[in-house]
Amino acid sequence: MGDAHANSANAPVRYVSIFRPDMERLYFIAASVFFVVFALNLAGVISNTDLKSQMFVIEIAVYVIFGNFVHTLFTFMMMAGLPEMRQWLKEKSRTSSIYVVAGIVLAVAAISYVKATKLTVDPFAGFLMNTIFIILVCVHVVSQMKGLSLLFSMAAKPLLSEKELEAQRRAQNRERWLFDILLWFVIGDALLRLLNYSLSLPRTHDYVFGVGLVLWVLLVANSITFPRTVKSRKTWYLLSSIFIVVAPLYPLALLLARALHGLEYTFLTYEMTKRSSLRRTNWSIPIGLLIIVTASVLLLTPPGKLFGSVNWYDSGVAATLLTIAIAVEYCHYYLDSVMFKFSDKSVSRHILPLLPYYRSESDGRT
Repeated sequence: MGDAHANSANAPVRYVSIFRPDMERLYFIAASVFFVVFALNLAGVISNTDLKSQMFVIEIAVYVIFGNFVHTLFTFMMMAGLPEMRQWLKEKSRTSSIYVVAGIVLAVAAISYVKATKLTVDPFAGFLMNTIFIILVCVHVVSQMKGLSLLFSMAAKPLLSEKELEAQRRAQNRERWLFDILLWFVIGDALLRLLNYSLSLPRTHDYVFGVGLVLWVLLVANSITFPRTVKSRKTWYLLSSIFIVVAPLYPLALLLARALHGLEYTFLTYEMTKRSSLRRTNWSIPIGLLIIVTASVLLLTPPGKLFGSVNWYDSGVAATLLTIAIAVEYCHYYLDSVMFKFSDKSVSRHILPLLPYYRSESDGRT
């Protein structure tokens, strides 16, 4: 193994990251700004009324600028465009019912939205649909965060000694357990809120919120136990999981988590495409801009009007477009869960080599 397995006492402190240095800086600048905004909201400096008055601008930032809406399309673009992804899909389709499951997801998404539009007069039905939506979004965001956090460790692995590798394996196992518990916490929290809505359970939210904070502290603290001869911003990255923990209580936190999620996936798509054997053309930039413009028009047009003249809510156009958007998003959730399942041999063969990491002797600031 040579230098990679040198004695840790004599080895230089190396730095690893999962994105290109300029992208990593941009990500953590955005995350820092989000923490400040959220803190100001908690302190009452920025009120919920102020946020509601600027919701259109906030949604433009979250869904378009930070790519939360657009990133769902990247999954399908990579599957169609990257040779490695097409090969994985070809192998996967022979050994599983991926197309059948994806079709079921599309159908369920369409049916659920149609039912939701017919039951909007019932407050409980609306609350139920919102609960399901929050569960799916939070589980998806937590799953991506788990994968990227583990990618930090995979990037550091060749630089560690045998003793450090064993320490990292123990820390990684704890991290997997904590993320799995966090996933169940998100589901349980949403279900308890649903029960509380129906049965008025006393102070359930406070207890559940306390459990979530403990999980968050343990997750961040565990990241400090990873070998320190290889530095990274893994701990800083895991700090942003607080937005998921508090999302059911604070709608702003869910929006901020989705913004960071979209930014991560956009960077991930860029890195995977760069590492692919795909022959790139000059059409990539105009196609990307077309997607962003189309997404912003369809999703974020002011209520009641499309292009300022068509009453799209009354005509049923909105229901159709939103049903398609929900179907695509739900399908994206499912496809991502199988696309980045590292324990799958076909994923390890075709997709894992595309995942990004950077190593250097610096501290990541240059």
